[in-house]
Amino acid sequence: MNTYERVKRGDVDGCSIGFNIVSERTDISDNGDVHWTIEDVELFECSVCTFPAYEATSISARENDYREIMKRQTEAWKENMKARLRNGVKTVDAAQED
Repeated sequence: MNTYERVKRGDVDGCSIGFNIVSERTDISDNGDVHWTIEDVELFECSVCTFPAYEATSISARENDYREIMKRQTEAWKENMKARLRNGVKTVDAAQED
């Protein structure tokens, strides 16, 4: 069984990442609170897993979202082609005519 199927079934819903911090910023407020902001990292690993190192991570199967995006792109392409045929534009998109 592949990873996607495991995610889709809900067997696996976490994600673990491995990185080295390249640059970070440290802010110290007047009351002494310290806040670190990671600005750049060197990412070397991203894994789908059952027990993630960072519990706030999540992963989900988004096949339906992908299908909807593809459907919208296809419909937009069809409408563009219809407009081009109506306007007699054969080689240039209407957006490129400006």
